[in-house]
Amino acid sequence: MAPGNFGWAPRRDRTRLLRGWTLGRGWSIRDAQGAERQADTSDLLDLGAAYRGTDGRQRIKMSHRRPFVVGIGGTTEVGSSTEHALRLALAAAETSGAETRMFDGAELSALPHYRKGAQGGQALVDAVRRADGVILASPGYHGSISGLVKNAIDYLEETAKDERVYLDGVPVGLIATAYGWQAGGNTVATLRSIAHALRAWPTPLGACINVSGRILHDGVCDDAYAALQLALVGRQVVQFVRMRLGAEAAIANGVSAVGPV
Repeated sequence: MAPGNFGWAPRRDRTRLLRGWTLGRGWSIRDAQGAERQADTSDLLDLGAAYRGTDGRQRIKMSHRRPFVVGIGGTTEVGSSTEHALRLALAAAETSGAETRMFDGAELSALPHYRKGAQGGQALVDAVRRADGVILASPGYHGSISGLVKNAIDYLEETAKDERVYLDGVPVGLIATAYGWQAGGNTVATLRSIAHALRAWPTPLGACINVSGRILHDGVCDDAYAALQLALVGRQVVQFVRMRLGAEAAIANGVSAVGPV
């Protein structure tokens, strides 16, 4: 890990790294009025301060406000592999400190075909408006996402005139489940294209889960690598949310610059 880059470490390790890399090297904070003082650990862990690592790159610390992450996915089949996968990713997000809300196959199946101004999807639209992060999960049907999941995504058109248009700046995790790798890969690529169209930030990892061996059941995943993928999707969404909230907190608190004294 490069000096100053503590964003992915557990909190206790970030504190230790900050003491060694920041306080021990005489770093300072300058507020909006231009007053400068020596930084302490709480500035970087609790305020949302910007800072520069010893490699000269500016970074933003992660916020500790509890993020809200919405999961959208499933099929018409109750307890589908897609739902199991999404639940595992949301569980990882919760372990990372997030509050979550899942719209599963049953709720998606109840949505009318989208049309502008439709009221049937108001709960979904309201949740997404509130969301700090989103996880989309779709089965791979004939090389692409399902019509059920696409219809749910279409309801986000109701946010087109919001202050935050669509998912602008929102981290979005992507999960595809399929009975084979080709359909799964194409489905992840489609989800990523949709996320870009919605102005979202797809997480670095998109989970492509081959469920031909029925590895997802009863809230568990029998394949260790697939389980790791799903957990990483959930964790990366929360990590990106915290970094974005940290940047907003830094701006709100008037922190304009930090660096060596």
